[in-house]
Amino acid sequence: MSLEINQTSQFYRKMAALAIPITIQFFLTASLNMVDSLMVGQLGANSIAAVGVANKITIVLILIFQGFASGAGIFAAQYWGEETKSG
Repeated sequence: MSLEINQTSQFYRKMAALAIPITIQFFLTASLNMVDSLMVGQLGANSIAAVGVANKITIVLILIFQGFASGAGIFAAQYWGEETKSG
């Protein structure tokens, strides 16, 4: 039983080590979009609308790149798992 608890706590530590930098990166990206809107906010409604459109395009591109990175990570994990299983 203690082995399972130890493995579970190690798993959570590894997940936190991955999740915390990803969360920080997402927070910085969202903050950048907010700061862009605040800086342009005094120029008028059309400028704010343009920044909003640019932010939406940026978010879509980030989602696409995140999808590619996730797919590559899945393939790498499968390849690594197969190598360790056969080795």
